[in-house]
Amino acid sequence: MKATIAKWWVAIGALCLMTQTAIAGAVDPSDVQRLIREGTALHGRGQFDGALEKYRAVLALNPAHAEAHYEIVATLYAKKAWQDCIDAANSALQTPSPFRARLFVANGNCLDESGQRERAIATYEAGLREFSRHPELGLNLAIAIQKGGDVSRSLSLMEKVLDDAPTYRTANFDLGRVYARQG
Repeated sequence: MKATIAKWWVAIGALCLMTQTAIAGAVDPSDVQRLIREGTALHGRGQFDGALEKYRAVLALNPAHAEAHYEIVATLYAKKAWQDCIDAANSALQTPSPFRARLFVANGNCLDESGQRERAIATYEAGLREFSRHPELGLNLAIAIQKGGDVSRSLSLMEKVLDDAPTYRTANFDLGRVYARQG
């Protein structure tokens, strides 16, 4: 009896493995890239729900697709769905991704926009521990700190960003704005 049950489990396992292999083999990379392109085009036209459908279709084909996870976070940010953005970013940050630094930025931005500035600052700082010279992380940290009232620390952080990335236009513009406000 035990031998029969063991054979059944082996057969079921083999069937599952063959099914997963068939499904994975059926995913055409051009389909995935087409869906990403369609999603970004919809996002660009402000059709956020349609874009999210495209990205989720990618995840149905490949649940670990890093770009689809990032695009979902970016679209939720654009949609101003702060809590959904935070949840999606936190989930995406649990796995390796070439978009990891940008996920920290988006997560921090969603936290800041939702009124959770201290958590946003902690998120930017966590990102900078991994990506110490990432200009967007540094700049967004500086902006969050400035919004919190610490202009001196904010200026120092913006200057560091520009030391690392002197051609980063947004940082140059923001630094100039802060100096102009100070007189």
